[in-house]
Formats: sequence, C-alpha cells, structure tokens
Amino acid sequence: MQIVPISAFSNIDLEIDASGFAAGVYSIVLSSDKQILQTQKLVRIE
Repeated sequence: MQIVPISAFSNIDLEIDASGFAAGVYSIVLSSDKQILQTQKLVRIE
C-alpha cells in the first residue's frame, strides 16, 4: 500500500491510498466549492 500525504493546511494532513493507481503521473487537486486550495503531482512507478 502506498500512502501519499498532502499537507493542505498546517494542522490538517490528508492521506490518499494510491495502491490501486496504475503507473503514471497524476495531478491531485484539493478544492472547496469552486476554489482550488492546493495541487500536487503524484508519480506512481511500478
């Protein structure tokens, strides 16, 4: 299992289970309503 931490705010950590993702490059977008709060690139190699 691969867990990807995303630190969106200083007091909140989110984890995404990327174990089911195929190899490739993904963009993770954290948003609220219509506002983008953070983007992060995930590279899955396997």
